[in-house]
Amino acid sequence: MVSHAILDTQHNPGAVPSNGEDRYQMFDFCKKSIQNVKDFLQQYCEGRRLAGYIMYQDPLAMFYEAVCVGIDFNGNVNADYFQLPLPPTRERAGKMTLADVGGYFHLPIEKAFERLHLCPTIVKKICRKGGVGRWPYRKIQCIERKILELREQLKREDEPKRSRTQAEIDEWQRNLDKIRYGVARTD
Repeated sequence: MVSHAILDTQHNPGAVPSNGEDRYQMFDFCKKSIQNVKDFLQQYCEGRRLAGYIMYQDPLAMFYEAVCVGIDFNGNVNADYFQLPLPPTRERAGKMTLADVGGYFHLPIEKAFERLHLCPTIVKKICRKGGVGRWPYRKIQCIERKILELREQLKREDEPKRSRTQAEIDEWQRNLDKIRYGVARTD
């Protein structure tokens, strides 16, 4: 946004300055629109031309033009101009939930990262968002061993104890599902 401009008037542009003949004028464009500034400059330049002044091309004009790339005439930044498309992996990672990552909790964290093709930070962020503070590989291994032991025990037990053991297996399975998917699945 333009707030002011300084005009340097030199009587002899090729001569060495500091002879005291330079004049400076300051124009205040505060609270003016870009269109008002443009109109003023066009009128001012036309008036100077009619008065016999010669205008030189600003040597920094190309620089100013480059700096203004992506800004429309209202002074607003065109965000679409600067926005780059997200890489496919990053776009996929942004849509992932705990249910997507939970299928890899049975693996050590390093192997899960490799299989998901994501960096550790992103996977951990997805887990934290889903309410999992630490990678649950060891906890899942422990629960799966417990379920396996109970299933072996179930084969050897008589009928009264079997229903209690099956209920215990179901409870451990619900805990496992809650860790993997954030909620206990209903089959």
